[in-house]
Amino acid sequence: MRKDGAALLVTTSDAFTKDDLLAGNKTALVLHGAEHSRTPKSGWRAGDRRRISLAGPTAPRFSDGYGASMRSNRPSV
Repeated sequence: MRKDGAALLVTTSDAFTKDDLLAGNKTALVLHGAEHSRTPKSGWRAGDRRRISLAGPTAPRFSDGYGASMRSNRPSV
């Protein structure tokens, strides 16, 4: 992770394809903080949302090419 909070995540999944994610059909990839990162029990938090990124052909872009996002105002840990 860079000092400005930006990072590159590489992951795999068989739940959806890259094309599904980028199609712009209200898809999102949400990253949570590490606390309670195992499968949460009823009433447990799954960790704070650290970053919510928009994907797809109409998503705004930053100058670095990444999709626009809402960043948490909490400091990174």
